[in-house]
Amino acid sequence: MKILVTFIVTLICSYMIIPHTLPKPQVFNITVEKVIVVDNTTPQVKQVSITDLMISDMIKYKYLNDEFRYELANLIVENANKFNIDPKLLYAFIKTESAFNVKAIHKPTRVKALNYKKIQAIGLGGVVWEFWGDELLANTTLTKKSDLKDYRKNIEATAYIISALAQKEKHKKAKNDIDTIAIWYFGKYNYDYVSKINYHYANLDL
Repeated sequence: MKILVTFIVTLICSYMIIPHTLPKPQVFNITVEKVIVVDNTTPQVKQVSITDLMISDMIKYKYLNDEFRYELANLIVENANKFNIDPKLLYAFIKTESAFNVKAIHKPTRVKALNYKKIQAIGLGGVVWEFWGDELLANTTLTKKSDLKDYRKNIEATAYIISALAQKEKHKKAKNDIDTIAIWYFGKYNYDYVSKINYHYANLDL
């Protein structure tokens, strides 16, 4: 009985210290149907995994070898599942922000909302620690700003941020949920940025 009580107390406490409530788990298609042409004449419909689509799409980036493309695709799916977001959406943000360049660092800029403090977007997801640091410390395995230079941690951070923004109210300029997330992620409405996110999301299936 004592062991059972201890377990229940521990379980209750563990829920009390979780600072961010994830959205309800969603079921995303891990495979899609693609028409494959065989011998230039016979079209066939085959099931293709999201991971394979990502790996195939990254072929155009010559600085990514086969092994690393495979690792990135699997990390994206793994972290998307961890934070209950669509892996295609996480892929779209990373592709837009860095084109899969793990050393990507955006040009520093000063932000009025932070009293013109200089900030810099870092890594695959272009994550800004000055905006998200506290939440990332509380909800991810990141422990310091320099963790963003680790592509594994950066993907985790990007996935968390998308999951948090997915819970915000629809932006007045947004046409859909993806628009809303893209606008808040960028910090303001930017037609080119929003269009790129939507394009990369929609065209992964093609």
